[in-house]
Amino acid sequence: MTTMMTARLRMYLLVLGAATLACADRVWYESFTIRPRQMGTLRTTFSYNSTNWPNVLTVPISLVVEGYTYVFNQTNDISDTFFWKRQGTNQFNYKQIIQNVGLVKMNLNLRRQRVKIAMQQVNLLILNVTNRTGYHPVTLQIGGIESSEAPYFVNYQRNGTRPYASDFFFVRTTKLKYASATSDSFMLTGICKYNAPGPLPDTINATITVSGQGTISSFADLIFTVPLARTGSQRYTFNDGTKAMSLNFQSGALSFHNVGQALPITMAPHQTNFNFNVKLNLGGDGGFSQTTTYRARTVGNTTIQY
Repeated sequence: MTTMMTARLRMYLLVLGAATLACADRVWYESFTIRPRQMGTLRTTFSYNSTNWPNVLTVPISLVVEGYTYVFNQTNDISDTFFWKRQGTNQFNYKQIIQNVGLVKMNLNLRRQRVKIAMQQVNLLILNVTNRTGYHPVTLQIGGIESSEAPYFVNYQRNGTRPYASDFFFVRTTKLKYASATSDSFMLTGICKYNAPGPLPDTINATITVSGQGTISSFADLIFTVPLARTGSQRYTFNDGTKAMSLNFQSGALSFHNVGQALPITMAPHQTNFNFNVKLNLGGDGGFSQTTTYRARTVGNTTIQY
């Protein structure tokens, strides 16, 4: 890694589990830029899925890249609150001068589960000793939410086309409408990275299994089976008027919707603190199988969205 290198990564669909799955939450890095100099720069924007809702003023928050560590809440007492500014009910800004001239900023939106971090004029020489190519570990911790990933981000020009350390699945949006007869619907968009061991076949069976748990009621095993067919070198689609799905194995872009028929869901019209659990399976046994759990952002009358 040279001192002037700008390392960019896009971790497509990196979310696997939460506290309810007894495994660590994971993070999707939208961008990651490093200039490893004495007066260096580090910028990252990422989203995360989690059923946890930490108090940022009292829990430890840290970012570790290779051997460099920065802890946002050093002592977890009242002195840390001087660096935080509340921008809204669930949005916080952090700003602190370090090493006399360095500036560290962080914007954290708990509702959208999105984080921006910017470090300017910070000594990042420790990153110069890292390897020039390969996988580089990035660890994030926000209280009980901890992720340790190894993305491939050196000299990244065409986002989404390089290999990754493992398969992963990240949900970007979800909308569930139930108890509305033929107006019921389930829609999902996300990013899927599949490190297939060989050439992709002309057809792939996709199975999406959805369950939900709220404080008031829940549902389980809502299963959608989709026979995807190749419509491009890396693109597979299906559309029968009710179900439609598109998956691009090069970019990882995934979209699915099921509309126009009643869903077998029996729940109270209003919910609180609702969590989704979604499993995506491609190709049956021995293929792609990833699960993600995340908290709904808005819950209304028979409509739940993330």
